[in-house]
Amino acid sequence: MDTEWTRIPGITDMHTEWTRIPGITDMDTEWTRIPGITDMDTEWTRIPGITGMDTEWTRIPGITDMHTEWTRIPGITDMDTEWTRIPGITDMDTEWTRIPGITDMDTEWTRIPGITDRLTAGVLTARPSVAKAAPCRPSLA
Repeated sequence: MDTEWTRIPGITDMHTEWTRIPGITDMDTEWTRIPGITDMDTEWTRIPGITGMDTEWTRIPGITDMHTEWTRIPGITDMDTEWTRIPGITDMDTEWTRIPGITDMDTEWTRIPGITDRLTAGVLTARPSVAKAAPCRPSLA
């Protein structure tokens, strides 16, 4: 998890996939649009059946276009609590604060340039030396 999220080519409203994160070999499916979420300004609720984020992300009930489950991220052993709402974030136009205890996410999640409601694409700043995206699998949609 020490590489940046690269720019999402051609993304206007989260209808296409997130590019592959270099070095992550088991996150090989795309993020498809989440039905009913129009601008990502609501919280991510707890995923039913997940008791502590120390297991894989299972399929989100009711989501029909997220074709496969999120598998466990190798090497991440301290992600054992749920993702709760980020206080003060109303439309994801401010930075993601650093996740305590994560030592290999080299910098905090910085502000996403040009993002006002997650309906447009942008970049996150991180180490330029690792800013290279691997090929993605074809869409499953």
